Amino acid sequence: MTDKEPLKITLEDLGLPPEPAATPERAPNKARETAEHLGQRVAGTVKDSTAKVTQKIADTTAETASRTAEAVRDKVTETIQTQAKATADAVEAKLREVDWKTEAQKGAEGGLRWLSRQLEHIAERLHQDDKNPPNTPPPANESH
Repeated sequence: MTDKEPLKITLEDLGLPPEPAATPERAPNKARETAEHLGQRVAGTVKDSTAKVTQKIADTTAETASRTAEAVRDKVTETIQTQAKATADAVEAKLREVDWKTEAQKGAEGGLRWLSRQLEHIAERLHQDDKNPPNTPPPANESH
């Protein structure tokens, strides 16, 4: 059916038996009552059809929104996983590139230099303490 084609509803569509051709013996009131009854049935059918179409549109819209949200969620998850894997691969590659022996030697060298300076300071203090014992006055004249 196209937009320009008129909607045709028959008595069969409404679940009514087809009426025999109108005979002149019928009273005009009977025809009017039948037309009113038929109009009410058509209106009820149109109302029911509209409700069904509206419900179908609402269901389809909800399903589409749900599928779209799921697709977005899946894509975001996929992107995060890809980025996490790329980061892990880059860190792993960097760890393989590092010369750990050289790094350990540098660290040990730095630590030993620091320890040497600390021991030097302690030695200087001990040497000064040996020259000046705690309960003795410092010598007045140290020139020999």
